[in-house]
Amino acid sequence: LVAFLAYCLSVTLKYRLRAHAPGLTPRAVLDKLAAIQMLDVSLPTTDGRCLTMPRYTEPEPDVALMLHQLKLTLPNQHPPRITALSGETLMKNSQGKAIEHFGYRDGISQPVLLEADAPPTPENWDPSSGPNLVLTEAPLGERKVDWGSYYVFRKLEQNVRRFKEHERDLAGELNLTGDSRELAGAMVIGRFEDRTPVALSGAALGANTPANDFVYGDPNTDPQGYRCPFSAHIRKTNPRGDPNGQTLDEQKSHRIVRRGMPYGDPTPPSSNLEALPETGVGLLFQCYQANLAHQFEFLQRAWANNAEMARPGTGIDPVIGQSNNGSIPDLRFPTRWGAPGSTPFSFHSVVTLKGGEYFFAPSITFLKGL
Repeated sequence: LVAFLAYCLSVTLKYRLRAHAPGLTPRAVLDKLAAIQMLDVSLPTTDGRCLTMPRYTEPEPDVALMLHQLKLTLPNQHPPRITALSGETLMKNSQGKAIEHFGYRDGISQPVLLEADAPPTPENWDPSSGPNLVLTEAPLGERKVDWGSYYVFRKLEQNVRRFKEHERDLAGELNLTGDSRELAGAMVIGRFEDRTPVALSGAALGANTPANDFVYGDPNTDPQGYRCPFSAHIRKTNPRGDPNGQTLDEQKSHRIVRRGMPYGDPTPPSSNLEALPETGVGLLFQCYQANLAHQFEFLQRAWANNAEMARPGTGIDPVIGQSNNGSIPDLRFPTRWGAPGSTPFSFHSVVTLKGGEYFFAPSITFLKGL
């Protein structure tokens, strides 16, 4: 059957070539068409599924000219499809949402690069940025189309047992009981495990959570840090209008487009602290940006590692902060959510950097020009 179909294709091409391109042979045409490849680009989503985009490579100019001569057109690119990933390789919470090893949903607030992806008009926080947040001219490029992006990769090992023990002890210090004990971890991260911002609510709101449309500096939100500590991980790395000497637009210029992929045993954390892993699990952190110094390095050095940002005595980021002098002062957590008064607590050493590297990811147009 295959041989018969190949014969039919050869005969069809032979007669079409006589009419439109008598100087070509069926073999020459097939060799050129072989350069057009079909492939599936698969991207994991944050909710445990896979976005698959079937794509064929754009034909080179001489192949495009040949197709035009033969009056042949390539089919339309197939639309993307979303499917479930095969196998349970992702950790999920009780609602079936993908989580990282500490039990929290990740990657909630991302910059929006294209107008088509922008949410309806936000009341408080506009995530839009434009492509210049991640695209820059290629260092060795010579044409206006030679662009690319700086890529950061880090392997971060998570000590899940220590994190959950700290979480338990902090809940005790704050006299939290029952379901309200989850508030302790929310003050460390800045969100509850279901992604509810602790600056907006003292309890997890589930599906009703306003996950991203807020700024800390709003008088109706949390300008004093009575709800969400200034040291909370997501407040440290995205201050959203906190008075730290920069305007909101300047703060937003430091954002990165990031993706965290858990590695290791995908079993979600349980209440049995002794069974939780201390090594061997973690996050493969990746991010893109146009300027390493202004974005990734600035976030880590000037914000996460800076114990005085955004207020004196704030402390370092309890998740990714690194001490500049070896000492790690206590953090201060609201004694009662939404009210003045704080309780000191030492929450640190739950993530270890195992390795990483900087890369430059050039555009396809740059690679074609080499």
